[in-house]
Amino acid sequence: MILETEASRYRWVVLACCILAVSIVSIDNTSYTPLLPSIKSDWGLTYTQGGLLTTAFFVGYTLGQIPWGYLVDKIGGRKVIFLSLTGLTAASLLFSRAGGGVEGMAWRFVAGLLGAGIFVPSTRVLSEWFPARERGTAIGIFGIGANAGFLIAAALSPVIALSLGWRLSVGLLVASGFLAAASVAIWLKDAPEGGARTMSRPAPSLSMLKDFAFLILGYDQFVRLGITFALVAWVPTFLFETHGYDLVAAGVSISVMHGVAIIANPVGGVASDRFGRIPVIVATLLAFVPCLYLFGTVERGTVLWALIVAQGWLVYFYLGSVFAILPELYGVETAGRAAGYQNAFASAGAFVFPLLVGYLRDLTGSFAAGWTGLALFCLVGSFLTLPIHRRLRRSTASG
Repeated sequence: MILETEASRYRWVVLACCILAVSIVSIDNTSYTPLLPSIKSDWGLTYTQGGLLTTAFFVGYTLGQIPWGYLVDKIGGRKVIFLSLTGLTAASLLFSRAGGGVEGMAWRFVAGLLGAGIFVPSTRVLSEWFPARERGTAIGIFGIGANAGFLIAAALSPVIALSLGWRLSVGLLVASGFLAAASVAIWLKDAPEGGARTMSRPAPSLSMLKDFAFLILGYDQFVRLGITFALVAWVPTFLFETHGYDLVAAGVSISVMHGVAIIANPVGGVASDRFGRIPVIVATLLAFVPCLYLFGTVERGTVLWALIVAQGWLVYFYLGSVFAILPELYGVETAGRAAGYQNAFASAGAFVFPLLVGYLRDLTGSFAAGWTGLALFCLVGSFLTLPIHRRLRRSTASG
């Protein structure tokens, strides 16, 4: 049996396993985006079709969220995360060998469907290991894994591709998922020994979908992940085509955003625990509005890169808030299902926003309309979210 002091220490091992697992999702989704100009040329894709490579992944990812969320509540995070990592890696390797756009989109869909069992189960496991007073901080630190994956893949992908081509570059990077799966199988534990893993009750998960606050938080998730992957999918191409940077320099933009986010994630988690979930969410959404609008209007130079830094900070600053709030409103016993529904909203944003930016680029001949559209989504979200603050205060007081 793990003594309490040993359990307190081992939870950091659990957190490290979850960080490693979620980094693979980011590596998978970033391994090809700096190379999108080459892939578009190779397969003869339009901008809209290029956006569909990201969209296809998140169609599958959205469909997989709720089933994986139910499964983790039944059999535990360790088994689910291991299976999901293995399936995601296999499908991503097959994408790197695809013969054209349609086949490539099909493998991206499969990768999303199989890879949907990593983020939500990880948040469930962390809810078991970390008390409420530390949960926002823990989830913020957990988010570093996503940032690290983006940073690593964005930095290495163009460099490898210059020597070996985009296919081998993608294949070599995504193969790291097998090592992560082995690590999860060896070291991850679902809950501290000596305490039973909390099982879910069926009724609350259905009532969540009728709750106004839950739907508004879902909108915030839709915007959060939608912006994340719109930036990942299109910023390198935007810098390459609009501002004349080469592929390596354009790919560095993703590394810059997610290098900053490595700090923003835990700082945002601490701010969430100290100042409240809703104030952090609303302030972040409002700050996004001028950043995104200006991104499409400024010229090449210092201000452009300052906006890239700001967006990297903002997009992850409120990650801890939007997930730590769920156990407080709906209980730890349904944390897997609640996070599954919420991540389904998020995944919908991740397939809509990259496609929207690509479509508006085809329609207008400029990326500016796409960035402005994302800013409007943020503005709406800030006004919708503010009333939830009173609801959360009542829920915390009654708990």
